[in-house]
Parts: sequence; C-alpha cells; structure tokens
Amino acid sequence: MSYLVLARKYRPQSFADIVGQEHVTRTLENAIAQNRIHHAFLFTGARGVGKTTAARILAKCLSCEKAPTPTPCNECEACKEITQGSSVDVQEIDAASNNGVDSIRELREAIRYAPVRGKKKVYILDEVHMLSGGAWNALLKTLEEPPPHAIFVFATTDPHKLPATILSRVQRYDFKLVPSKILSTHLEGILAHEKITFEPTALQLIIRESGGSVRDSLSLLDQVIAATGDAGLTEKMTAQILGVADRTLLFELGQAILGKDADRALELVDAAYTRGYDLAQLSHAFLGHLRDLLVVASVKTPANLVDASSAELESLKHAATKLPAGLLEMLFDRFARTAEEVSRSPVPRFVLEVGLIELMRVEPLEDLSGLIGKLEALEQRVEKGGGHSSGGSSPSPQQSTVNSQQSTSPAEPSTVDRQPSTSAAPKIPTNFTDLVEALITIEPRLSQLAQSRKIEWTDQKLTLGFDKDFAADGIRERVVQLRTALKTILGKELAVEIIVGALEPARSETLIEVEQRKDDEDREKRRQEAITHPMRKAIDETFGGTWKDPVVDVDSALPITRKE
Repeated sequence: MSYLVLARKYRPQSFADIVGQEHVTRTLENAIAQNRIHHAFLFTGARGVGKTTAARILAKCLSCEKAPTPTPCNECEACKEITQGSSVDVQEIDAASNNGVDSIRELREAIRYAPVRGKKKVYILDEVHMLSGGAWNALLKTLEEPPPHAIFVFATTDPHKLPATILSRVQRYDFKLVPSKILSTHLEGILAHEKITFEPTALQLIIRESGGSVRDSLSLLDQVIAATGDAGLTEKMTAQILGVADRTLLFELGQAILGKDADRALELVDAAYTRGYDLAQLSHAFLGHLRDLLVVASVKTPANLVDASSAELESLKHAATKLPAGLLEMLFDRFARTAEEVSRSPVPRFVLEVGLIELMRVEPLEDLSGLIGKLEALEQRVEKGGGHSSGGSSPSPQQSTVNSQQSTSPAEPSTVDRQPSTSAAPKIPTNFTDLVEALITIEPRLSQLAQSRKIEWTDQKLTLGFDKDFAADGIRERVVQLRTALKTILGKELAVEIIVGALEPARSETLIEVEQRKDDEDREKRRQEAITHPMRKAIDETFGGTWKDPVVDVDSALPITRKE
C-alpha cells in the first residue's frame, strides 16, 4: 500500500474532528439539525485551516442515507464516495482554472438535473475569488434562485475580492488560525498514534513555522519525521531540517546583546549562516523573542500570549526581570527596522550583523521620577548656597572658573568637559548656523540638517524642528552619528529631540534660508552703493533734474538710470 501523507491520513471526517473551528462547526450542526440550511455558503480564512474539509463534511451531512444529519455515518455509499472524491452529486471545482464564463454556463446547465444518489447536489468552488467578472455575472441569477436540490459552497482566502452582489446572497463563515496550544495537542495525538517520540520544543518549532495552519503543520511534521526516522523529534534536528532558529539560539543571541558581547553575537550569526538558516527568518524570530520578553515583563499572566513551554516561559521571566525599564521597548523598535531591512537587502548577513551591534549601543532611558528627584535635590542645593560643601568654605579659584563657565548661555555651550590640549583648541560654534555647518563637515550623512531649525539648544539638549517628515526621518535614522558629532564639536553628550512642524510663533531659519537671506542682504547692500555712487552725484550736479528709482545692475554695481 502506498504511503499516505499525514494531512490526508488524518483529514477530519466529521465536524467534531475539525480542529479549532468550533464557532463554525457548531453553527452548521445546529442549522442542519433544525433543517435551516441555506442554499449558498462562503467559507473564508487562511490556507490549511479546514475550509474545503468543512465543505466536504457538509456535503456528507446532506447526502448521507440519514440526511439531513449533523453527524454523517461515513459508512454508506454516499459518504464513502464523497470521501474518495468520486461522488457524482458532489462536484469540487477549481475556480482558479475554471474561471471563465463558459465554465459557469456549463455549471448552470448541469445544475438543473436532479441528484443521482442523494437528496442534494453540492457544488464546492475552491479559490472562488479567481472567477472573472463575467463569470460572476453569469452565476448571479442561478445563485440567487437555485433549484431546490442545489447547494453552493464557496471557499476563498480573499473574500474582499468577491463582488458585493455575491456577498449579499451567501452565508459567510470565517475560519480562524488555530491557536498554538490546540495545534500542539492535535499534533501530540497524531505522534502518539504513529508511535513517534518527540521533544515538546521540537513541536513548538513546527507550530511556529506553520503559522496556525493545520495542513502546514502536518506537512512540516511529515518532513521532519522523514529526516529523523526512528530517532524521534528533537529540537536541534528539527531546527536544522526546517532551517529555522530554535529557542536556544534566540536566548543565546539575546544574552549576547544584553551583555554587549559583539564577538559572541557575530559567532552565533556565522553559525546560523553556515547551517543554512534563513537570516530573514532568524531576524523575525529574534524580533519575536524581544516581543516575548516584553510581554512577559509587562503582563501578569503571559502564558496565553507567548508560545513557549513552561521551562521556556520561566527563562523568559528570569531574563526580563534583570532588564532596566524601557530598554526592551527601545530594542524592539530599533530591531524592527533592522528585520525589515534584512528581508529586502541583497546582503542580509551584513545588515543583520550591523543591526545587532547597534542594539548593543542602546542605553535605557532614565526613569522620569528619578530625574524629577535629581532636579529637586539640585534645587535644594542651589537654595542652600549654590551646591557648596556644608562647611561653608568659599569656592577655590578653579571652582569659580568652572561655575562661570557653566553659567554660559545655550548659544555658547560650555567647554568644562573638554580636556586641555597643548595645541590650539578648535573653535566652538556660537550660533546654530555654524553648528550645523560643523556637523555636516564632520559627518556628511547629516546633510539634511540644512533643512532644520533650532527650537532649543542647552547644555544638555538639542531640539531640532523640521517642516517635512522626510528630512526628519533621515536624521532620526542617524541619531547615533549626530550625537557622536555633537560630542566631537562641543566636547559633551547632548540629548537630541526631533520635532516635525513649528512649535513657536517666531520660526527659526534653516541653513538654506540663512544662505538665501545673506544673498538678499548682499544684493541690497550693493544696490545702496550704486544709488550713492559719486558718478551719479556728478551727473546730478551737472545736468540737474529729478531722478526716478534706479534700475540697478547689481552684478556691475553701477546704476542704470533715466534722466527726465
């Protein structure tokens, strides 16, 4: 006897066997029991969740010798023929390849004839969203008023592509993705029946890759069983066969990032690359790991929200409790962009490695209450004497110098933190325009700063304003380089805030606008020089008369005038 794949071997034969779709099967069973059967059904949902299977079982319920019955016997000839796909009263049509008007016309002709064996003729149209507009129009009248013996069941993954005139004539049932716990129980039962040993973590990998699809999970399970043979399913072997990242790899990668161990992180990426792992899948898996850590750290009962075994859940909790507040959110936000870039890049390994190194430089934000406490303590020290020691001794000359430097205005940033140098110290910008020019000189990739304006500039913070999101996004992506350049120029760390849109009535000028203003001022200066030119005065004294406003050639700085 030829081998039968698991997806066909364990295909449900009654509504009770369908996994994770109780909201659909219960409604259909009640409708059949009450003999309130609609003539047209629409089954929607992702691939492999039971749409076509439910349609076949519905056909059995209406064709069985006990029909109509919510529990077909699966023993009569009608049930057996439907199971084998040989029933003349149940027609399965692939709408993707039979999507024209001629195919629908043939269906309309055949639908008039009474069923051969059972009481109903059932037409199951799979991938029905592929029908053409003309085909839908040809089917519309028949669908609205079919013969009493005809039942339509449409199955599709894209219900939004169906015309509204069709949706209004059918009963719609939405099939959901199967939750991990239900799918795990289902696979464990199959493996027990097949007498195959397994590690729970191996099943978790298969379930995660299936994405909630029962058929996909059984296909992946078939693949792993074929590779492992009688050895049973292990997490390590399953990960290698499927080419996906196991939980151990994700934990180790997370520990390397939090420990700022670049050597270990790149070693793990190299090992995954060597084993043939899909780096885009690895990136998304690690992003999911960061999400799991964030969920565990944020909710009291994460078991229903995180696909992990009890031991894995405890490990996640242990790791999450050691992290500073706010760090996970920053890591997730930063790596989400990296994962997207890895999926698009022709060199995903390089993008992933650089993205992981950038994660190690992320520092947690300080708690707001802690900052307020520090400000209150500083205020109390100032009120008691400007923060001097309790002994009341006067500050030394060196301290006086430091205090005077620290009291400089935001437009003249302090240089206290800069170390003295034997050579001449570089000139520190005293206005925002000079600062922008210096930043772009040091880091040309910050050229979009030319479109910014100063909203606030203090010894601790630089707030930039932009009129357009595009320019702001370009600087947001290079905040690390901007802060590094600021430290190089000013000698101290500054926090950077980026705002889109004006926040103050007196709008600051961008660097481009400053340059334009300088050109206008220079042009006006040259115009005034031309008006007051000695030659004009000499002509006026010689010929007399009244001068009109001159038309000035600013390039030659000579007046071109008309004398009346």
